Amino acid sequence: AYDNSPALADALTLANLMGEREVALPVAGVFALSLTTDNTRFQDAAFTSLQSLLYATALTNILKRPVGRSRPSVGNGPYNTEAFSGHTSFPSGHTTTAFAVLTPWVLYYPNGATYGLFAVGSGTATARVALDRHWPTDVVAGAAIGILTARYLTNRHRPSPTAAPNAPRLRITPLVGTDALGVGLRVHIP
Repeated sequence: AYDNSPALADALTLANLMGEREVALPVAGVFALSLTTDNTRFQDAAFTSLQSLLYATALTNILKRPVGRSRPSVGNGPYNTEAFSGHTSFPSGHTTTAFAVLTPWVLYYPNGATYGLFAVGSGTATARVALDRHWPTDVVAGAAIGILTARYLTNRHRPSPTAAPNAPRLRITPLVGTDALGVGLRVHIP
């Protein structure tokens, strides 16, 4: 257990920070900074990272309530789910956040250094399980949501060179209000 290893406990605490809500501030800051440059690739990557964070977080939060999975620390076991019970283990929001923020940088700047960003996201996932906050399947689902959201948005911002210029496009947008939650669909058909 990590209780006997202060170095491991510190590493888990640090990795866990990548999934905290406060990560939105530096992500927004990087996007704002990108606007002061003429580097459109950097601007696109920063915008996609911020947008991915917002979309993936909304999707994860939409899923948590109806699934109603208990956290490991509750002691009900991994198969205990009760819709709208207030239990919010599945999927892992911290893991979603880490992968949603980091994946666009890997996709816009694919190289050995950026591939290492996946180790940071994996560290966050590992921390959530080790800290008894999530089941392994919670973090796998969170990683999938973060990665797939980032990939979808990156592809949307950088269309494939083989795509027809006027191909139908589907746009999915989370709708969040003070008394409403939903998903908006917009289809563009030329």
